[in-house]
Amino acid sequence: MVDGYCIGCDYLDTDLMACVYILQTGRSRAFTMMQPGGTGCTCREAGNSKRGQRAVISDEIRACMIQKYEKDEQRRESIKRLHADGLTDTQIARETGCTVSAVKHWRKVNSLPANRKRDSTSAALTDMYAKGYTDKQMAERLGLPPSRVSNWRSAKGLLPNAPVKEETNDNK
Repeated sequence: MVDGYCIGCDYLDTDLMACVYILQTGRSRAFTMMQPGGTGCTCREAGNSKRGQRAVISDEIRACMIQKYEKDEQRRESIKRLHADGLTDTQIARETGCTVSAVKHWRKVNSLPANRKRDSTSAALTDMYAKGYTDKQMAERLGLPPSRVSNWRSAKGLLPNAPVKEETNDNK
């Protein structure tokens, strides 16, 4: 509670009409020091500062916000550079120390597509499909489950290849 006793104290914010002791010291006067506000407060310091507490606090907050903005700006520049280098969202998050969702959000805000991990398996499947291999044959040769080959083919909108009969030499 603020009363006439608080007038002239450095901890009094006259705009808020509140004690800002906790904001300046980091300790709660009322709970930590068991001191009441107003008459009976032993933390009162006569106003010998030339600036009010609000200005001091504002300067500190402003300095923190500028520092945070500069750090965020550096992080955004790093994300931009890493995305241009072709890294995936997960790789970018690992490099910059932020979350995958933060990278994804930044990418969407900047209307950038996701970088996909280059997969040599996809290239091998494309080549084998063009040569007429069936899903089962491709799966066996690449050591993949047949369902993965089938899913890959379906995602590409490709029809299954017909099984090719292997030539046998019946001439004896």
